[in-house]
Amino acid sequence: MSLLRPRAVRLIVGWELRRRLRRFTERTAQVLATAFAGIVITLALVALAVASFLAGREPGGEIVRAAAETVPAVVWLLAALLVGFRVLSSAADPDNRDGYLTTIPARELFAGVAVVESATVLLYVCLPVVVAGVAFAAGSGRPAAALTVSVAGAVPAGVGVATGLAVGFGARNLSARSRLVARLRVVLWLLLGIGYAAVFLTGQIDSALGPLVRGLTRPPFTWLADLALWPVVATQPGRGVVGAAALVVAGAVLFPVAARLATLLWYADGVETATEHGDGETTIDPGAWGAVADTRTAWVARVATTRARRAPVKLVFVAYPVFLLAPEITQVVETGRVPASLPSVVPLMAAWAGGAGFALNPLGDQGATLPVAVTSGVSGSASSAGR
Repeated sequence: MSLLRPRAVRLIVGWELRRRLRRFTERTAQVLATAFAGIVITLALVALAVASFLAGREPGGEIVRAAAETVPAVVWLLAALLVGFRVLSSAADPDNRDGYLTTIPARELFAGVAVVESATVLLYVCLPVVVAGVAFAAGSGRPAAALTVSVAGAVPAGVGVATGLAVGFGARNLSARSRLVARLRVVLWLLLGIGYAAVFLTGQIDSALGPLVRGLTRPPFTWLADLALWPVVATQPGRGVVGAAALVVAGAVLFPVAARLATLLWYADGVETATEHGDGETTIDPGAWGAVADTRTAWVARVATTRARRAPVKLVFVAYPVFLLAPEITQVVETGRVPASLPSVVPLMAAWAGGAGFALNPLGDQGATLPVAVTSGVSGSASSAGR
């Protein structure tokens, strides 16, 4: 296998980043939401910096040691989950994929996608690690600790990215090649969403993820604690280096595996299900919606439900308002009393969920079919009703 061409990979990364930035800046609501999230994240980073600085003042404590052994596994798991979700939702289908594959090898396209996903995820995962490392070094008075803590966090993050890519592309291959999985895809996403919501609503996050994190808090992840704390306390740095090297080797194996799985997916002749081709029905057949609405409204409703069925991950946004109701619902369960704010909050959350279901703007999800939708003769009222 020939080596990658750095220039080709660099061009793909540049194009993909520009496209994502353009899509991001075109959505005012998303920009405002990100600005608000930035404020929250900044406050969280300040709190993390303070806690890390105080930990640096007492680097030999049991709490510091326990955190140093646990954090690498958490970083790996978080990076793997974020990348895996991205691959399952959208990253496996880059813009103009077919155009890329007719001009460059699939491995170079995968390398570009991997770099973009790594940069996006590592920004969220590695930035807190670096902030914690610098603050810990400042508290301990040992500048070298900033480097060792950052390395001890960056290595599992990188392996987590490789793990997420391999698992995500593996799952996408299974969906593309298995007729059973393709048919049950919506059901699987629904069960995953219900389980995800149930964990947060019941406050059982530790019960659900605790055993997993504790199971991962084993070598070679725990060995990275010796590397992170090397400059400030007596440790076994050799063991820490071996742990980091083992993870690097694992990442070096997982990246080619993910590249191969991506190639198989992109060149796969995917299975077809009855839900994708409607068993001979025409594209203007209103289906079951024709029994509850006029023909034009039913057309719009069928298109919306078909798109939701083909890309159910978009409906995850509907569940977000439920998380905001979690404190209110928890209070009802624990005290047996309905908070005074609940009757006014529920309609707001219901409106949010309804609007998120198929976008507030009925034309906002049309994409390339927008000209057809505008000139189809379907009135605005029928389009809104169908959505």
